[in-house]
Amino acid sequence: MKIFFIAIACVLAACSLQSCKTKPGGDYRGWKEYEEYLKDNFKIKTDTISNAYLYTIGVDDGCLCTQLNLNFVRDSCKKIRTDLQLILVGNKPNYSDQQLINYLKQSGYKIKVDSLSTIFKYGAGFGKPIFLHYKNGARVYGKNVNDLDFGILKKYINTLDD
Repeated sequence: MKIFFIAIACVLAACSLQSCKTKPGGDYRGWKEYEEYLKDNFKIKTDTISNAYLYTIGVDDGCLCTQLNLNFVRDSCKKIRTDLQLILVGNKPNYSDQQLINYLKQSGYKIKVDSLSTIFKYGAGFGKPIFLHYKNGARVYGKNVNDLDFGILKKYINTLDD
């Protein structure tokens, strides 16, 4: 009977330790698939990232969503510019989107392009743009960004340490 109680105590201790693990904030759920995509297509290993923000935006559709996200980067991501990596998916941005992309490049933003849209092969939940934050190789925050989420994302960015 004593062994039984010891075993139960061990199980409860293990369960409580498991629940202490930090889960990333935000609503994004495709972390594993996205990390595989980064490794395969850009040779980025997230477990070695000291501090980075990854913002993946589709540019082929020419929709207002693309322009809203690029404008958000231009207007609200200056604080994190040096650690921000934009990943543009597609190869046919419309004229105004291309102008914004050129401006961001000239302003020092790092931009990678997935011109073949390979992200869709990974099931990484890329129906909307994706914003991710990694620190010390750990997942900190992830969000699928719809047009109504800019306020949430801006608030998150503004809470970050300088």
